[in-house]
Amino acid sequence: MVAVGRLVEKKAPLLTISAFVEAARNHPNAHLHMVGEGPLLDEARDLVASECWESMVTLHGAQPHDKVRALLECASLFIQHSVVAKDGDTEGLPVAILEAMASGIPVVSTRHSGIPEAVLEGKTGLLVDEHDEVGMTAAISRLLSTPDEAESMGLVGRVRAQKYFSQIIVAERLRAIMGLRASNDGSSNSQPHPPVVPNSEPG
Repeated sequence: MVAVGRLVEKKAPLLTISAFVEAARNHPNAHLHMVGEGPLLDEARDLVASECWESMVTLHGAQPHDKVRALLECASLFIQHSVVAKDGDTEGLPVAILEAMASGIPVVSTRHSGIPEAVLEGKTGLLVDEHDEVGMTAAISRLLSTPDEAESMGLVGRVRAQKYFSQIIVAERLRAIMGLRASNDGSSNSQPHPPVVPNSEPG
């Protein structure tokens, strides 16, 4: 499985690692590839080394996008435990989650900021409360134990990402917010254009 993002407080990388390792105790073939650098990278490396988790967790540091794409292509699960940092820093809707969904990978994340708008709980992934390490462990373990369910969530997530979060759709949504509509010659005018991306999907 894969986690991607800066190793900062609002992404709770140490909690992510600990929750994964606890879930992996019953799944010896599971492996976490964590991509990203940041102020918590050294602390994450110290945690993995001190607990002898190197066989289960690889900290790649910063990597080019093609390397991240290659990891996503081989992944069965994407995990990200976003939280509100002590200074109030929060996520928006992480691009890495949308890329994982577009790759057909189910997501385990938190009920934080814009994440539930993309990750439909029980349909495209599983969500837990912020700082709920036990819940994160259980969610990871569930999808490791039910690969058919995980695969189904990934397929639904891919459709949702393509339908609501592609570059074309997002551009259309921005034009709608600004009250603009692209004309046939590619320019835009001031005619209103209704939003094409709802805040939530029916059902």
